[in-house]
Amino acid sequence: MLPGDFNGDGNTDIFRYNTSTGEVEIRYGRPEMDEFLFSALSQVTWIPGLELIPGDFNGDGFTDIFRYRPSTGEVEIRYGSAIMTELLFSPSSQQTWVGNLKMIPGDFNGDGYTDIFRYYMPTGEVEIRYGNSGMGALSFSATSQETWVSNLNLVAGDFNGDGYTDIFRYYMPTGEVEIRYGTTGSGALLFSASSQNTWIANLAMVPGDFNGDGYTDIFRYNTSTGEVETRFGVAGMGPLHFSASTLETWVANLKFAPGDFNGDGRTDLFRYYTPTGEAEIRYGSPGTAPFVFSAASQNLWIPGLETISGYVPSH
Repeated sequence: MLPGDFNGDGNTDIFRYNTSTGEVEIRYGRPEMDEFLFSALSQVTWIPGLELIPGDFNGDGFTDIFRYRPSTGEVEIRYGSAIMTELLFSPSSQQTWVGNLKMIPGDFNGDGYTDIFRYYMPTGEVEIRYGNSGMGALSFSATSQETWVSNLNLVAGDFNGDGYTDIFRYYMPTGEVEIRYGTTGSGALLFSASSQNTWIANLAMVPGDFNGDGYTDIFRYNTSTGEVETRFGVAGMGPLHFSASTLETWVANLKFAPGDFNGDGRTDLFRYYTPTGEAEIRYGSPGTAPFVFSAASQNLWIPGLETISGYVPSH
């Protein structure tokens, strides 16, 4: 399932996709605290086994779906519109890319269109395809092509608050990290040696603006031990800011869904323990303080659920 505003009415909708059968449907959000609106006209059947990426690729204010078939490399964009029917088909958006890519959406050049950062993990080859007006294919840029280290973990965000999406690179076996920064034009992301650092290996990472200062931060979580920490985004092109006060130990093997659950402008973390269904919210706080604990947020849900947040930190 994917969240987005597919009809542009300001309410978050849910796009449903059965990867086994290809059946799709949109359930539409509404202002009232009621169930999602059903639309039979949104029900269609797509190809099974697709990877789907939401974004506004043509900048018209509607969420679109970028479709990618990893086995063949076939890509296509289906466009959102004001009517509550299936997403709009555009044959001119169809292309064939390399198979088995890792893809990250963001606005890497700050022009208001969602772009796709492509990363081929076995070789480290990277490239950005840029969004544009109309309903055609994403724009190719040879100058955006580079070769990075293979098998990186990548996290998108605006870590220096300049309005461009950046890529945080993490090499899990060694803990080596680095930020590549978005910039104007259609070239490669900017390199900054001062952003390079070495963290602990094998971390899980969650991006968000946990202190509400306009910079993307990274929540670090050791799934084996439960050790947590937040590294804070800052102006410039240096490393994320360390804060000893954020160091804590939580339960191991938690799942997280980020979002601003109390509307204070700071990203919070919904914690969920899959085996038992134990759930809790830890609330973002100003400055470089740790998350705020709230016993009143604790609840017991059904075990084994998938958690979905409508929060998107950087695009």
